[in-house]
Order: sequence, then structure tokens, then C-alpha cells
Amino acid sequence: MLNLTYREIELLNLFLNNDLLTISELKKKSGISARTLNTEFEQINKALRNNGHDVKIINQRAKGYLLDYSLAESDWLKLLKENCSEYLNLKFNYLFRNKLRIAKICRFLCASPNYIKIDQLASKLNFSTATINKDMRDVKKFLSIYNLKVKSVPYYGMKVVGKTGAVRSCLIDLFDVYSFEQKDALLPEYAFTEYGVTKTELLNKSQTLLQLIHEYDFPLTDNGFKQVTKYLLIYKLRPDISLKISHNLKAELMHAKAFIIAAKLIKNNIQEELYLAVFLLINSEIDQIPDLNKLRTWSQQVQVQVEQVCAALKEQMSLCINKDSDIAAYIYRSFFIRYLKKKYDFVCFNLELATEKVARKIFATSSLTVALYNSCADYNKKELNDSLFNDIVLGLYSKIHQKQNSYFPTNFLVVNDYGKLASEHLIDKLDLNKYNANYTFVYSYELENIDYSKYDYLLVSSKTKQGYKNINIPKITFSFFSDDGLKMALWQRILSTKRTIGSIVNYFKRPVIIKIDALKGKIQDIVANHLINQLGIPQAHKNNFVSYVAALITNEGYHAYPYNMYLTLLGPHEIKKRYFVFKFKQPVYINYHKVFNLQIIILDPSKGLLEIKNGDSELQLYFNIVSNDQIMR
Repeated sequence: MLNLTYREIELLNLFLNNDLLTISELKKKSGISARTLNTEFEQINKALRNNGHDVKIINQRAKGYLLDYSLAESDWLKLLKENCSEYLNLKFNYLFRNKLRIAKICRFLCASPNYIKIDQLASKLNFSTATINKDMRDVKKFLSIYNLKVKSVPYYGMKVVGKTGAVRSCLIDLFDVYSFEQKDALLPEYAFTEYGVTKTELLNKSQTLLQLIHEYDFPLTDNGFKQVTKYLLIYKLRPDISLKISHNLKAELMHAKAFIIAAKLIKNNIQEELYLAVFLLINSEIDQIPDLNKLRTWSQQVQVQVEQVCAALKEQMSLCINKDSDIAAYIYRSFFIRYLKKKYDFVCFNLELATEKVARKIFATSSLTVALYNSCADYNKKELNDSLFNDIVLGLYSKIHQKQNSYFPTNFLVVNDYGKLASEHLIDKLDLNKYNANYTFVYSYELENIDYSKYDYLLVSSKTKQGYKNINIPKITFSFFSDDGLKMALWQRILSTKRTIGSIVNYFKRPVIIKIDALKGKIQDIVANHLINQLGIPQAHKNNFVSYVAALITNEGYHAYPYNMYLTLLGPHEIKKRYFVFKFKQPVYINYHKVFNLQIIILDPSKGLLEIKNGDSELQLYFNIVSNDQIMR
């Protein structure tokens, strides 16, 4: 194993993904000074050398730094690249990159069912008691995420107390295994030592689980498979289980596939078998939760909650969800899993960063999911950091994306000096026919006899020398051999505006500029109160709207250079103003980003969930295209 820090693994990963890096590129990508970089390179080279590999980072004079290795190391470097990617993709590896001590203390405390004295903890971890006392504030802060506390009793020591599901969730999240295939990982996986388990045990459990889910055709997700495998290793560490379940519910659950699998994995302990069955259901594919028809008691309770949420969305945001639609079915199944998570205190905060990053960029559907959560009477803002939130965002986006937009027709007249056949090839290449775009191909000498009233735009090759002064329709010039920007320009500026449900581009035309000279209070409260006044939100909905805006500002948002943050909200269809730009005289820090301009688009949900999907796709394109536009600065 390469004994490297998170920062050293990040640097090594840069070299594994780049042939040559200049010192300026390294400083920019890593945020580290040149002097510190050289020190880190020495540590990386030492670790590689101590592991018997002919690989090192070298400096090529006047060129930059690169990874130097013999051909015999090629296969190992490919494996190392995969390991680095998987290691860096774990959120908690990133969060604890400078706080490994905190993670170690949390693991030992959570894994201990008994009280442990601070000197015993110091001896096991090889830390001083002063260091542990100093770190306990951060330890308690981290554990509070799971609603866990550290209970201290004189002469006995400390112990983590809380609900069984929460303790086990924390143990699973702190289980820093990143590879479920390699027996000997190339990078640190500290939890095995601290939990007293081995990688061989994990691989054996994963194989047993794999056989059972294939045998019973159980739809466990990829992430769920990892979660359940880790659960099977840690549940015995904290056996203080207290599962309250009614006789009827127990009877229903014991006829489900999840219980049958659990009973084969954990034998002769009905409480643990039931608990694992719940955990299996929580980690199943949302669209394919097995045996829902058998779990009637839970299903009825979830159905009541979903109906309340949909009623609130209809009243407050004009969003009507057809109860017979696949979207409604997906929301119900999502809330079924949410119900089980909350009832039995299971969470999953150690996400894959790549998945979280994608979900955070799906602006409008993310906003819809926040609205769904915010409409629940038992909503807790911590839920937005749970893996289920991202799963719902991605699932809803996928469902909505399957729906087809409809467009009003757009008629193009195309003149290309390479001929009509070349024009047809160009249009096929652009693949824009699905947007109800119609093309008429003509030669330049035929333009005199054209009735231009039948056309919306004239597409003209830049090579064509004819004059078009007398043509009274808008003209668009393109280059036949470099048309990369044409497809995006046609879509963004023309075709997207022809949607029958409307276009988000239209929202950007008349921004409401709100200048904030001085902050008096929390940024989310200031923004929410301004929007309430501008939009005329009814008194009965104000508290809910403030909570909704606060959740979006603190958890969502797309940050773009320089110092811009973009948010998408859902709002009542009666409002007329839908684009707001908050300009701060002094920069504010939101999610660790410096922000001068906070730009908010308010979508109209009365147009249906297609508008939500359009918001995601169009906002991303729009922000990329107009990043240098004066309005957007």
C-alpha cells in the first residue's frame, strides 16, 4: 500500500492523467506553492520507491514535470490510476483530508459498544490525551450530523449514544473502503484496522450477497450493494438493537424477498434479520422496490404523505402532478424509501463526488426535489445531503427527460455555394429536424423568385458572395467546414424559443436588479424576503417559501467564474417577474464560494414537468454561452 496523504494522491492523480505539467499549471490545479510542491514530490517518490516500483516524478528542464517509469510498470500504473480515481471520488476522503485523526477517533468511539476511557483511546490510537481532548469538539460536531452524542460518565469514560440505525450509518460512512474488487488496495483504507475486520472478509461477504441477489432477482443498486456489504461487517460492532415493529408489519415483511435474503445472511437472530431486510429495501432501485404490494402498512402511510405533499405543491407553486403518471409513481416510491430511512434512522452522507456533482448541476429538477422535501411536515435540512436526495434528482430528471417537447414550426431557407446536396448533409449533421425545423434548399440565383413571407430565417454560407440587402428576414451566416457553433446557436437562440410550452430564454430578457449594499442578517433570509415582496407570496406560504429558498442557497446552486451563482426556483404561475439579479457591494461567501452576483430564475410549474427538464438543459447552455454578457457579470 502507498502510504500517501489525500493531497499527495491528488497530485499523483494529476500526473497519471497528464503527460506533462508546468509548474504554473501545477500551482493552479493544486493551489500549492512551488516550494511545497517539491516537498510533496519527494514524499510521493519515496512512497513509490519503498513499494518497489520504478516510478518517479521528474523535472524536465524548461518543460515541466512528468511521471517517469519503465515499460514494465505500465499495467501497474493503469491499476493505480483506477485506484486514485475511486479513492478521490469518496466524499469523506475529501472531507477528512486534513482531519484523519477526527475520523479515527469517530471510528473507535462508534465501534465500541462499551464506555472507553480517554487514556485507553489515546493508547489505541497512539495519540496524546491532550490531542484527543483538543479534537473532541470536532468529533462531537461530526457525530451530530447523525444525531449522535458522546456521553461521558466519570470513572467509566466515553460512549457514542443514539439510535441504532444512526450509529450503524455512521460506521458505514466512515468505512473508507474504495475498492470492492482488489484484495490488496494500493491506497490507504484505515477502517479495516480500526474496525478489526479484514479485506478478505469484505470480499467474501460481497460474493455471498452477490449470489443471493442474483438468486432472488433483488434490484440492489451499485451503491446499495456496497452499503449492504459494509453493513454485514459492522452490525456486530454495535449489537444494541432496538427495533420496534408491529405484529402485522412483521408478518408482511417476513414474506418479502428482502427478509428471505436477510435471513440467509444473518441466521438465528430475528431482530437483526428484520433490520437488515429494512436496510435492503432502503438500498434497492427506486423504480423496482420489490414486494411493495405485500408491505401494505408502510405503503398506506407513505401514500397519505405523498398526497399531502402534492396538495401543498399545487396550492403553493401551481404544480399539478397527475396521480396516475409515472412521475407520481416515482415520487411515491422515493418517499417510501425516505419513510423507511427516517423511521429507522438510516442515512448515507458519504456519497460519490461525481454523482453529487452531476445532481447539483441539474438545476431545475434539483429545485423540484427540494420543493418536494420542503413540503413534508417532517422535513429536516440534513436530508439534502443524503444520497437519496441525489438519487431522486437524477431519477426525476431521467423520467422527465423521456417526455418529448413539442415545437412550433421554424422555416429556414438555406443557400450554400457547395450545392443543395451539401446543404442536406449539413442539416443531417446538425440533427435539428426533431425540433420541427423545416429547410428549403435553393441556389443563390433562385432567391429573386422566393416568397420570403413563408420563411423565418435565411441560412447563408459565408463563401456565398451574393448580396442580400433586399431580403427582409433575419440572416444567419455559417461556414460549411466549421459549423461546430451553428447547432448550439440555432438551438439556443431560435429553436428553443419555439417550444409550445415556452422557453426559459425568455425569462432572461428583463432582469430585476436588486442591489445589496450591506448585509443585515443571513444571506438566505435577505434574498427570501426580497423575493417575497417582489412576488407577492401570500402570508400563509411565507415560512415555507423562506425555508425553500434557504435550502436552495445553502445546498444547491451552480457557481461560475467570475463570482456568479445561479439558482432555479419554482414559483406560482401568477407572477410576472421571473429573473432576479442580486448584486452585492461586498462579496458574500456561499458554500465556500465568493459571490458578487446571485442570479435567480423562477420557473412556472403550471406548464408541467417538461418545463422543469427544459430548465436544466437550457440553463446550462445559457450560462455557458452568455458568461461574458454584460447582464451576467
